[in-house]
This record gives sequence, structure tokens and C-alpha cells, in this order.
Amino acid sequence: MDALLRTFAADISSLTVFPDFDGVFDVRIDDALVWSKDETGEFPENDHIVAALKQRL
Repeated sequence: MDALLRTFAADISSLTVFPDFDGVFDVRIDDALVWSKDETGEFPENDHIVAALKQRL
């Protein structure tokens, strides 16, 4: 989250973290799935999330 806030401080109006169960870790931007730990088996790198957000701004 720090990488997002540092990179997009002027562009992000809100950042919400929702707790979930069973090791679920999904990253969504405007309801679009950007990363799913369930699908990939891995946590995303910060660079991947930052790049995905840059594409949508």
C-alpha cells in the first residue's frame, strides 16, 4: 500500500483493504481483477500493482 500511496498520492481518492478468509488475496481496481493469489499462487510485487493502476489512470 505504501508504494501506491507514494506513487499516486494526488490521484487516489480512497484505498480500501477488505479482510477475507482462506488466504484470499485479490487486488481490484474499480472492480477489475488485477491480481489473484488464488489464480497465481503468489502475492503480487508492488511494481505489478503500480503498473496496473497506471494503465487505468
